[in-house]
Amino acid sequence: MLFENQQKKIATYNFSEVAKILNINGVGRNKLMEILRELNILDSWNFAYDEYVNAGYFTFRARVVTRNHIYGASTVEGMQGVDFIKEKVEEYKNKQND
Repeated sequence: MLFENQQKKIATYNFSEVAKILNINGVGRNKLMEILRELNILDSWNFAYDEYVNAGYFTFRARVVTRNHIYGASTVEGMQGVDFIKEKVEEYKNKQND
């Protein structure tokens, strides 16, 4: 069972990495997250909404930082998530240019 789970492991990317992969002029990590918030893909805490997590574009990774607090982050799930974000950002930028 453990071996099967290891084989199914998909690379995840943080938003800085996605911004670098996409290499869209004027869109770094902060601008990328701002656009995704405006498109209602991320909430105000930069967590992906369940709809997009369930679709396989994002994952949620929880990290315990102290005994009393759990902090987490949304990460982009594989190239499927990167391609989804690229499509949405390009649509957003095209609407801005109209």
